Amino acid sequence: MDRPNAYFSAPCEAGNNQNRMNARRPLPILSLLALALMPATAAFSQCTNQSQYPGTAIVPDPGGALTTISTCSFQTEYSRITSVVAGATYQFTISDGSYITVRQGTFDGPVLGFGYNPVTVTAGTNEDLFAHWTIDDLCNTTTGCLVTTVQLFLNCTPPVASYSVADDCPNQTFSITVNVGNTGDGSSVNINYTVNQDPPQAIFSVGAGTYLLGPFPLGAVVDVVVAHESDPACNINFPDLQSLNTCPYDLTCGGPNVFGAYCYDNNDSEHWAYHSTGGESLALLFTQGTIESDTWDHLTIYDGPDNTYPILFTHAGVFTTQDLTGVLAVSTGPDLYMEMSSDGSVSCSSGSMTEWQWTVGCLDCTQPDASYEVSLDCANNQFYVNTTLASIGSDPTVEITNTGGAPTLTVTEPGTYSSGPFAFGSSVRVEVVNDVNFLCSVKSPWITNPPCPYVSCGPDQYTYCYPNTADTAIVYQSANTYPIAMIFNAGQIATFGDSIYVYDGPNYQSDLLFSGANGGDLTGLLFTSTNPSNALLLRIRSNFYTSCTDNLYTPMDWNVSCLDCTNPVATFELVPDCEHNGFNIAVNVTSTGTSPTLRVVNSWSGDTLSNVGVGTTLIGPIPVDSLAHLTVLNSQNPLCRIVSPDFTYAADSCINVACAPTGQEYCYTNADTAFFTYTSGTTDPITLSFGYGQLLVNDYIQIFNGLDTASQMVYMGNQGGQIGGLAITSNNADNALTLLVISSQAGSCATGQGFPPLYWTVGCGLVGVSEVENGDFQLFPNPTNGEVYIRLPDAESGTVRMEVMDVTGRLVRSEQFNAASGTNAQFDLSDLQNGNYTVVLSTATWNRSRALQLVH
Repeated sequence: MDRPNAYFSAPCEAGNNQNRMNARRPLPILSLLALALMPATAAFSQCTNQSQYPGTAIVPDPGGALTTISTCSFQTEYSRITSVVAGATYQFTISDGSYITVRQGTFDGPVLGFGYNPVTVTAGTNEDLFAHWTIDDLCNTTTGCLVTTVQLFLNCTPPVASYSVADDCPNQTFSITVNVGNTGDGSSVNINYTVNQDPPQAIFSVGAGTYLLGPFPLGAVVDVVVAHESDPACNINFPDLQSLNTCPYDLTCGGPNVFGAYCYDNNDSEHWAYHSTGGESLALLFTQGTIESDTWDHLTIYDGPDNTYPILFTHAGVFTTQDLTGVLAVSTGPDLYMEMSSDGSVSCSSGSMTEWQWTVGCLDCTQPDASYEVSLDCANNQFYVNTTLASIGSDPTVEITNTGGAPTLTVTEPGTYSSGPFAFGSSVRVEVVNDVNFLCSVKSPWITNPPCPYVSCGPDQYTYCYPNTADTAIVYQSANTYPIAMIFNAGQIATFGDSIYVYDGPNYQSDLLFSGANGGDLTGLLFTSTNPSNALLLRIRSNFYTSCTDNLYTPMDWNVSCLDCTNPVATFELVPDCEHNGFNIAVNVTSTGTSPTLRVVNSWSGDTLSNVGVGTTLIGPIPVDSLAHLTVLNSQNPLCRIVSPDFTYAADSCINVACAPTGQEYCYTNADTAFFTYTSGTTDPITLSFGYGQLLVNDYIQIFNGLDTASQMVYMGNQGGQIGGLAITSNNADNALTLLVISSQAGSCATGQGFPPLYWTVGCGLVGVSEVENGDFQLFPNPTNGEVYIRLPDAESGTVRMEVMDVTGRLVRSEQFNAASGTNAQFDLSDLQNGNYTVVLSTATWNRSRALQLVH
């Protein structure tokens, strides 16, 4: 087996985590490296971890209520506490009672306190606090969810206050209304506020009431403090108050464009509105930025002033990190509205995504129509980026620039233009520049080279056991003009954070045919190239968690081959085989394609039948209730194939309803295991009675008291070779019996040694009650494991004596019962030993007996 060469691109972004209790987020790569190279120090039992969680700072409840920091802190992390009041007391806890170190200012700043849970500290300044969670005072660490909390201890009663913000769009300002409900345990409060960190302003010594602050210019940031009369620990803080952002940015066509930039945070929500004062259409063009998968984060642009209007662009349905570069949204009217939201896992602020930058203006131009493809120069370890311009847009002359230092190209007509060369492993971006209006410039995504391809027509087989943090890419290219195809024979992959990607071409600019984990099982995935290069690119990416090299998943196994063949032609049909408790699939081959013979693979057993030609072939038996399909393969190129639908056959389809007497003759074969299941279909028991039949040595029957072989076995043997005379009656709620005929490989009825064939009848009762001779009675089941039923003819009733004799004639049981016409009398003989007995029934007018075999 060949192992593919690994191709590694830029490091993977940190993994996603929407629910830390179910899918634990990975530690950032740099933090993991720091943990590996710089273990937490233990100087004077003051510990320092390197990784922050949660990613955002926690604000303790200003009223002194207990505040949860996280329900899933690791003892490899620290947590950041903000809005700290200088001189106030804070208590930290961790749910397992382990060790806490609290620092102030920075994560590795001065230590305020340390010890085993809980730890109480007094803030020296209003700088942030940092609580480090470890197992013990030796600073040992581990991962596992623990609940952490912080609580502000107050020696005063804080005031009650709230605020509201109102925008004044015509004047491009906003104001803040502070509502003081009460002044706490002070006689008055001060309302202090700063604008954009300018010198503070204040409204002094006010009581309960409503107070208006502002107006402030749109874009200003205002910090408001409702200050307690004497104790700053009871101040109420309203930091970072801003406009509600309900006012659109006004643009005038012919004036300057508006430039936007935003680095989004965890648990973020933001929106932007733009309005053309002259009523013209607007265009928004992203020049850079990335956003996490739509599973976690969202971005949408609307054709109107709010999110009730039609969508121009949405990140919805994109399940990988998306590069927003080049995204262009053009309104049909004078308004554009953009909004975003994010979850609590990774973001631009956490360092996992890049900052967004965009431009908004009037679109009085036409963009070039550009596409990009990588051209490899494997001999010189370099590559080129080919820009194909179907149209150069409204600018008669455009320039093709790049970030890799290659010469700029000046273009006046459509065509394909090559930029480069660039060294293998470098990432470059190509831009088609409209120097009349920047909004009509077009940027490519970041482009790097794929690996040089394996060129072959195969069929070739590859295996790969993927590791953690993998980013492996392999390109397969046909050695001739035929398409290339790839099929996974086996392989598992984690469904959280691990994926394969298959591109219809030699690079990442090709069409994406597949991305994901296919539910964790890659078996059966088939891909065929449709591109002029006759190439496929396979990329395998994984996160920091589980992988194949952790011995948790089976290695991937796949075949690659040119499709230099023609598929076979066949039809499929289900054929029941109840005698063998299963079914067959008939495959009718009408053409073998370009192969002289075919192979047929049974998905249930995995068995392969070779040298199959034109005609009908029966595959099976397959057990009832199983799900199976057949794959018919070209014997020379397994990628030329057809696959049948899935087939199944229900076990209850093989149950025979036989209350009326039914006869069956069966000539068993060598190495046979034949199944026959019967039920009365009524409330009466059913009896199976053998009329004749020979069973050779090592051949025997089994009878089960029920619908299948999971029921109680009531008989196993061959009665010395002659099975005639054996009769068994059911004793179960289903009124059913299951018969198995089992033979060895040495001789059978079918080969002439066992004669006559087996013959039995099935029906309700030992014999039909209506057929019982006058004065006779019915005894069943026989043989029995203890419980027996006696039924007299319909004409008989009254007092009956039952006596049971052993083979010596000794009386071992005597009972008297009242017989009712058409009913069964039940007796328990389970206390008697195994053996043959005689049951004698006596009345005042008749006396009859029957043989009974007792087998526990």
